[in-house]
Amino acid sequence: MKVFSNYFLTFVVFLQRFKNKTVENKPQISLVLDFGNSFIKTGVFRGDELIHKSKDITMDQLPDYINKIQPEKIMISSVSIDEVDIMKKIGNSYKVHFLNSNTELPIQLNYTTVNTLGSDRIAGAAGAYKLWPGQNTMVLDAGTCLTYDFIDKDGIYQGGAISPGINMKFKALHTYTASLPLLEKAEEITLTGKSTEESILSGVIIGTCAEITEIIRMYQNKLPDLQLAICGGDAIYLSKRLHIGHIVEPDLVLIGLKYILDNNA
Repeated sequence: MKVFSNYFLTFVVFLQRFKNKTVENKPQISLVLDFGNSFIKTGVFRGDELIHKSKDITMDQLPDYINKIQPEKIMISSVSIDEVDIMKKIGNSYKVHFLNSNTELPIQLNYTTVNTLGSDRIAGAAGAYKLWPGQNTMVLDAGTCLTYDFIDKDGIYQGGAISPGINMKFKALHTYTASLPLLEKAEEITLTGKSTEESILSGVIIGTCAEITEIIRMYQNKLPDLQLAICGGDAIYLSKRLHIGHIVEPDLVLIGLKYILDNNA
């Protein structure tokens, strides 16, 4: 499957470059990389159009992946791997930007400890402002952690909250108790568990949905027009179980990284 994906990627990029030859002021091919806690997520853009994405690229595969794309510029967000180690893999053949405290941003940060603010959180907020300018938005990135990031209608990042993600909760219950089993997400969840496994599923899944619902309710009491935008690996799973209005935008962080890249080109 990965071999097919690589051939498909090469074909897509070749086709886009061929189309570009007939267009004056052709849009550039850009690559954004999001090194998260669990995956390396990638997005290939032709101008502002996301033409290919992946979340199964490894560090060892990264050089060949980039060489197939031949991007004019690259933007990288990493919360898990050091910039020096990434550059050792990429080399010096490409124009690379890292999202860090020195990066020029299209949004403002109203945050006390900017140096500890995750670059993925900044990218998600920037993506929300790119897609919905003038709109108060709470970005919920449902991955290893649940991160809540509030970007206001004026493009000012106001902070948010961090709590354990679904899989982290399952692992914590198993690791820090003597006998609770390690579970994974399930489709059928009952509010009142009639077994230990059902009780864990209820507490983790329904408890997570209740957490999200109450946090958004508290914000909307102050800002009635606040919208909720969900991204991350568990976005679709949670979307099916939330009973509050929301938007699912799986590519929000990639879109934000491209928006930031354009601000630094």
